[in-house]
Amino acid sequence: MFKIVEFSHVLISNHLNNLNKDNIIVVDATCGNGHDTLFIKDYFDKVYAFDIQELAIKRCKKKFVDINNITLIHDNFINIANYVNEKVDCILYNLGFLPGSDHKVKTNYKEVIESLN
Repeated sequence: MFKIVEFSHVLISNHLNNLNKDNIIVVDATCGNGHDTLFIKDYFDKVYAFDIQELAIKRCKKKFVDINNITLIHDNFINIANYVNEKVDCILYNLGFLPGSDHKVKTNYKEVIESLN
């Protein structure tokens, strides 16, 4: 049985088979510690990775020093339209809280719906 994160990676990989392979764009709406971002960076031409917590962005910057196709954005993913002005092929949401941080700061489904609208 898949863990939910592994399952999402399988779904993304399968989705890629149905896409035109030119200029594939993804948004990692909650980059957190960067695990999903590291997975998707090899499959997509451009990755926009959001997080509302500065700690998450700092952790990711350390991992992505020499990676050119990732843009880290310290903002709420409900503001995607302020940063992404092109067709997006995939948006990845991992709701909850940043491991090792304040559990009171977390994402929720209402924000996901707002960002999609």
